[in-house]
Amino acid sequence: MNIKKNGYSCFIWLLYTVAVSFGLFCVVAFWGNTLGFSLPILIIATVVILALTCGIVYLLYRFTNPLGDLIRKNRPLSIALEVVFVLSILITGVLFAVWMPKDSGGEEYFKLACVKEGSGVPQKLHGATYLYLQFLHLICRFLGNEFIYCVWAQMILYLITVIVIYVAVRRLCGVLPALVVMGFLMFSTQFTAASRKLSPNILFLLLFFITLHMVITCIMNESYPAALYVISGIVIGVVTYLDVIGIVLLLFFATSNKFSYVKRFLLCLSGIISAVAGFMGCILLDFLTSGKEFFSILQAWYRLFAPEKWSLPFAVSAGGAGVEIILLFVGLVMGIFSFFFLKRKETFGIFFLPMAALIAAQGFGVLLKELDGTLLIYLFAVILCSVGFGNIYETRISDEKEEPLQNIPNIQDLDKEEIREEVKEAPVEETETVIQYIENPLPLPKKHVPKMLDYDIEVPDDDDYDI
Repeated sequence: MNIKKNGYSCFIWLLYTVAVSFGLFCVVAFWGNTLGFSLPILIIATVVILALTCGIVYLLYRFTNPLGDLIRKNRPLSIALEVVFVLSILITGVLFAVWMPKDSGGEEYFKLACVKEGSGVPQKLHGATYLYLQFLHLICRFLGNEFIYCVWAQMILYLITVIVIYVAVRRLCGVLPALVVMGFLMFSTQFTAASRKLSPNILFLLLFFITLHMVITCIMNESYPAALYVISGIVIGVVTYLDVIGIVLLLFFATSNKFSYVKRFLLCLSGIISAVAGFMGCILLDFLTSGKEFFSILQAWYRLFAPEKWSLPFAVSAGGAGVEIILLFVGLVMGIFSFFFLKRKETFGIFFLPMAALIAAQGFGVLLKELDGTLLIYLFAVILCSVGFGNIYETRISDEKEEPLQNIPNIQDLDKEEIREEVKEAPVEETETVIQYIENPLPLPKKHVPKMLDYDIEVPDDDDYDI
């Protein structure tokens, strides 16, 4: 997906630079405090790391980009390499998840979802939790009340989620960022632990990115019918009813600057109206099935996600400084400098704004303990890391394709009087017109040959034919 850069992109890059630099300083301070370094030394170390990363990004762009160009130009080779990498990551990741320690967690969800005589799944106000309990209850009904069966079902669900996320990131950011994201998802300790722990996180991630696919389909092409925007908005409303995190999907409508401002406003407005309709439809369905009052259900949902007093977000306070975090910040810092390599393509603002909205929601206590958004925030950070690394290898072919169009002026930017003057001042070349005949393809008429009427017939002189 090609979203062009503009002033908004540069503003997002500035916010991104400040956030990543502050996060890098926190990681450096975590290690520096254990070694007893003072604050000035920590600041100097942060600046040095930024400078070294800038040099590494330039060297990668300068010396390894020809190999990337060669692979991209050879389409069969690029497809074959992509298939090999995807299968290798998936198979190795599955083996890694199977061989990791067996402590899974989430027994409370299993106890609530077990099939018991005379009772079903208990009612839950949180829609995502209730839907997840129904999923586990279905597994227990068909396979039996065994905890291990639910864990294996969770891992299969996670594998499907990884594939859906890979396709979404590939459509938005490219092949290389999608491969980096898949690698993080399959080998990251946080993600692999979430794949084994029974919680609504993985199921909600799957629904979130399936809905994101619908939004991507809307914003990638102007030729799609308006009904698709309405359907996408309704699905966003349903996901928002399951958890308030779903409202972040509306921000993806605003990130596409391929349309004019008026059309983008109408697109966002139609998405918001459709999302409200989908959300109210879920409240109405709950009213019809549960027998509770309509406004009491709506008020209970609001109290569940009502904002509280600001506090430090959990995603920030619980961050460590392991090898995984260091690799994450290497890619994020690369994105500060690789942003300038692509002249006409924007990929940072697509995920940075939703991630910032989720962090703000965490700070105001909007998100619940069952689905606190930490996994999705971490996933958005991984996507931004992959974009920062992938932009180094997305540059040359993208610029070569757009170079012939850079010198063509936009007809809307030219004044009418300037166009008339240029037309008047344009010299008219007078050339002598020479007529060039072609050979006649039709057959010519035969030449007339005079003939003498010389017959052996004698006519009498007194024979008069006129009488």
